[in-house]
Amino acid sequence: MPDNKTFVSPGVFTSEKDLTFVAQQVGVTTLGIVGETLKGPAFEPIFITDYEEYQAIFGGLSPKTFGNSKPKYEASYIAKHYLNESNQLFVTRILGLTGYDAGHAWAVVASANYDPDTISGGTGTTTTFTADFTGTTYDNITDVNAEYLYSLGLFPNGATLTTSDVPGVTGDYPDGIVFTKVGSSFSGVSATITQTGTLTGTSGTVSGTVTTYTATPYTEYEGKVIAMLRSRGDYVNDELFFRVDQSVNGIVADMSSAETNPLGNFALSASSSGLTSTVIYDVSLDSTNRNYLPRVIGSTCNDKDTRIWVEEIYPNMLDDMIDGGYILGLNTDLIHFTTFNNYQQSYQTPETPWVVSELRGNVVDKLFKFISISDGDAANKEIKISIQNINPDNKTFDIVVREFNDRDSRPSIIERFARCTMDPNEDNYVGQRVGTADGEFELRSRYIMLVLNPNAPIDSFPAGFEGYRVRDYVGTNGNALAPDIDYKASYDLTNEKLRKVYLGISDVNGIDQNMFNYKGYTNDSNPSTWTATTPGYHMDSGATVAGDFVVGCCPFRDSASIVDTDYESIQARKFTLVPYLGFDGWNCYRTTRTNTDRYKIGKSGFASGLLFGEFEQISNTEGTSDYYAYLTGIRTFENPESVNINVFTTPGIDYVDNLDLVEETIDMIEEERADSIYLLTSQTEQLVPLLM
Repeated sequence: MPDNKTFVSPGVFTSEKDLTFVAQQVGVTTLGIVGETLKGPAFEPIFITDYEEYQAIFGGLSPKTFGNSKPKYEASYIAKHYLNESNQLFVTRILGLTGYDAGHAWAVVASANYDPDTISGGTGTTTTFTADFTGTTYDNITDVNAEYLYSLGLFPNGATLTTSDVPGVTGDYPDGIVFTKVGSSFSGVSATITQTGTLTGTSGTVSGTVTTYTATPYTEYEGKVIAMLRSRGDYVNDELFFRVDQSVNGIVADMSSAETNPLGNFALSASSSGLTSTVIYDVSLDSTNRNYLPRVIGSTCNDKDTRIWVEEIYPNMLDDMIDGGYILGLNTDLIHFTTFNNYQQSYQTPETPWVVSELRGNVVDKLFKFISISDGDAANKEIKISIQNINPDNKTFDIVVREFNDRDSRPSIIERFARCTMDPNEDNYVGQRVGTADGEFELRSRYIMLVLNPNAPIDSFPAGFEGYRVRDYVGTNGNALAPDIDYKASYDLTNEKLRKVYLGISDVNGIDQNMFNYKGYTNDSNPSTWTATTPGYHMDSGATVAGDFVVGCCPFRDSASIVDTDYESIQARKFTLVPYLGFDGWNCYRTTRTNTDRYKIGKSGFASGLLFGEFEQISNTEGTSDYYAYLTGIRTFENPESVNINVFTTPGIDYVDNLDLVEETIDMIEEERADSIYLLTSQTEQLVPLLM
């Protein structure tokens, strides 16, 4: 905040200082904590007055540990107990700077059903067949494969059969086409078979018309990624070893029971070059079953002791494809990827795609995007943002921040900014109402900040958003299609109440949270794996001329265009989007933090990390091991004028394993602050006070 200075005489002036972040009571203990929390903004001291506020910003308590040793979230326990006695606390959350090598990936993909619009076939021929019913085949029929007809349930029709005539047959079968998938196409036979002679025992004569048809699958669903699998990993002497072979055959699937039933059981065989045994996991994509895929093998890289885990899964998309008849089952082979391994990046903050304007001619303009104040993985499933009450007359709109897991029918609203506008000359300019990431406008939200397009038309209003960035799924043994988002594009006015449904991302259609998680990083040397985006969403039915959008039912450009349409009611003018790609930045394959003394520059652990590509050395005194993540968090308290505390603690480090960090902290308290007591943790987890 800039100082507001007023000169009252030559050489004398007053200076007004912003005391927003200064302790509000004199002589009262104010604690500063640096540690890991479940969620929240990283590397910034946040002032907390009670435990309810702490929970809203940083999350609650968690008993999780590193292996069976240190607790991960000791800071939250200290905060809770302290806030029972005081109302003045500063908290800095720490996140990682390294990321990790994710290794190879294997995708479970859909096998598409045939598209009825692509059926083609020749003229059928009428033929008389002599049949010898022996066993389950028809050996003496010419001109047509009777065994194939029988397997399709088409042979014979019009004949009187019993189970003794053909084993397993209990009656006549109807005419029609029954398609069988052969490679990337379908073949089917339509047969009208009638009896022309007498069936005697196991022989007889039949005749009929047989026509062969072909069809192609729904191309937009063939090879659609439904789930992504990864190998777990272990560190030995700072070298990462994956538990599964990093080859196409590291994970192999037996889909024999799921080829024509996407919810059927299938087996995953995980083999390792370091072990002679192969582990088999019997799983399914049926979320109601005990053997549901993530339930069996886990959904994070460190939540179970299985060899493999599920990085991504899209159950709502799968349900939509099944309900629409778009998929036949699961592809017999997993698709193997070698290019999705680069998660070696610092923590990331989620943001939304650009919100765009109404259709202006044949284009839409970028207006703004939202950035979460909270950082990391947890922020991907913390909030969603709805823009509603859009008024084309005066160009105003409301921004509503909602809990991620609420429902459209009962939205849980945690913040609202009403009657915003894109006109910077107005008092309710959207940048001024919410606040911006560049500091031009003071933050007024506890959850979001804006990035504004400086060239956005001031007479525009939001009407949709651009697509979400996704990977290009180019595999070593075939390609796959990226998962997509099932936007709600229009209202069902017969069965839906407008006030209980939102367009865009909607729980009415289902939300796959994994769609919004961080999925690796691409750099200039390999940009091809990150060129794809999902379609965006736009309320205007004509917005396809402006880009790749799923569009609404009706025009939405001005007040005249919405007369006698679904958008005539202001309750209908709303849509929802979600921030995505937040990342904790920790190496999830490690069972301990790399914040001990040996991971300081010049020490053996840091040297090993450099050798194996885990760490980077930024300067002579800065690196990316967890040692420097903790040191960065500690240094956020070094200025006593910015953060007024008199007690300081650093849960997660102790004076046995982390002596160098402890000494850095002591130096900071002594030389920079000179006003606080440092309470540090011994190896036996006792707080030891050091008066500075």
